[in-house]
Amino acid sequence: MLGYKELETRFQEIFRMAVDDMDFRAKFIQNPRETFKGFGIELPEDVKVGIFENTNKMLNFVIPAHVPERPYAYRHWTNEMFTDLSTIVFREEAPMRYWEEVLMESDEVLNPVS
Repeated sequence: MLGYKELETRFQEIFRMAVDDMDFRAKFIQNPRETFKGFGIELPEDVKVGIFENTNKMLNFVIPAHVPERPYAYRHWTNEMFTDLSTIVFREEAPMRYWEEVLMESDEVLNPVS
């Protein structure tokens, strides 16, 4: 059985590949259970898996089973969804926040100045 760190590494690899490789993305969307299995991630049979792709004509939002405990993780999650929403509403490329800005906010949350 995989440990948390190895599971996280494989999970990140799957999603990186889904962003970078359109053939892999199509396979992942079509059969996510088999894709996970190919990376050594076994999901219980009674768990349904859905992979949804946001496009200019389809917008999906996922409400997590729990709210991220870390404020920066919550902001990152909502910012990602808002970016997709604003792209659809304004019908143009939404302004993207720079990762440095997000990281600075994260650092401020983790290491507040007294």
